[in-house]
Amino acid sequence: MDLDDLRSILTNGGLDVWDLIDAAVSVAAMDHPNELRSRRDGIVERLFAPTSLHISDHHHHRPNGSRGIDGGGESPVEEDEQEEQIRIVAIKDQIEDPDQSEEGLCDLLQSLADMEITFKALKKAKEQQKDSMMDPERLASARRRLHENYQEAENAKKQRTIQVMGIHELPKKKNTFFARNKGSSVQANNKHW
Repeated sequence: MDLDDLRSILTNGGLDVWDLIDAAVSVAAMDHPNELRSRRDGIVERLFAPTSLHISDHHHHRPNGSRGIDGGGESPVEEDEQEEQIRIVAIKDQIEDPDQSEEGLCDLLQSLADMEITFKALKKAKEQQKDSMMDPERLASARRRLHENYQEAENAKKQRTIQVMGIHELPKKKNTFFARNKGSSVQANNKHW
């Protein structure tokens, strides 16, 4: 089925895509349970595979005219910019995947070409991603925690060494000179095993 045809049916019929999916799964489970079980793995693979995400310029309108999950809070222009940036970053991450098939790569590049994006939008999305990753406070905090954990590990290692080693287990000095005391009372007390 053509995606545009499905969209027009949903829009003209006043249907919600999620209600349609729920109803389709219910009908398939009742009328064709064996076939649904056999196709289940393929359906799940398409849901979670990165190439199954065909991001396009089409906006997904709900029948009541609201957009998105919460339907409010920001102006439509800001929502569009945010959605566009999210799609751009998602496509960029998928393109960088080394296991990406040639067909999937072509689909992703085509979806970028269909998006009518500007260089400014790409640059802005890249800067926002870089800013979130390169936040100096977060880096300093991570560096400080790493150093503290390293110091704690070193201190614990020293404490373990001190606790484990007893007085009798201390290593002997190698280049020490012991004088022989012939006929002294110390030799009489020493027992040779």
